[in-house]
Amino acid sequence: MLNLEIIKNIVRKNERLVNFYRFLVFSGKLLSHDLFNFEKLFLFLKVYPYTMVSYEKLDNAYNLTKAVKNDGVEGDLVECGVWKGGCAAVMAFTARNRKTWMFDSFEGLPEPTVKDGERAINWKQGEPKGRLISIDRCVASYSDACRIVKILKLDNVSIIKGWFQNTLPKTKINSISVLRLDGDWYESTKFCLESLYDLVVPGGYIISDDYGCWNGDKVAFEEFLKSRDIKINWIKIDSHGYYFKKPL
Repeated sequence: MLNLEIIKNIVRKNERLVNFYRFLVFSGKLLSHDLFNFEKLFLFLKVYPYTMVSYEKLDNAYNLTKAVKNDGVEGDLVECGVWKGGCAAVMAFTARNRKTWMFDSFEGLPEPTVKDGERAINWKQGEPKGRLISIDRCVASYSDACRIVKILKLDNVSIIKGWFQNTLPKTKINSISVLRLDGDWYESTKFCLESLYDLVVPGGYIISDDYGCWNGDKVAFEEFLKSRDIKINWIKIDSHGYYFKKPL
């Protein structure tokens, strides 16, 4: 008989089974938490094919967007690293009339650097040179993001294609109420923080999708906050994601 570990390995290598399992987990949490919130059920099920984030992360983006609306915190919504756009679409749908920005290379992740750690380098399977060339991981297309925007009939959304280092300096954003960073690597996260943190209004929120997952993301945040002598309280979303409220 096959032992349990062999069965687990077979399942992990079968993409259909993995995706089916993910959907069962996601839908189970959605139904247990939001069975009678029909708008949220509709929204999360619509965006599910367009996101890789967990129910908890999607719920966090939804709740923080609600919070800035209810508390009167001004500013646009920004996500850097949108994949197919599902999580940013939740923010845009929830915010209604606020401007939402979606930034992504739509080529996948660039090369990591030594600051991203051994696991990232092994995952990339090559030298960690940090070049802005795709390593063919987490690839989605610009048309994917456009599709979910169209499905949800969203307006006031800008989808910006290109590496953060090339697009952020050319983009005019006046203020940000929710900034969600999902760039994985050190250089991507560092550049986004240096470019966008000062635009986040006091009382706004900064979300890290990967603070508890990739070493480079965590190092970039810690270095940036230390360099500015910013004291914050991280709040855990799930095993990987964390967020904090920008000090007043």
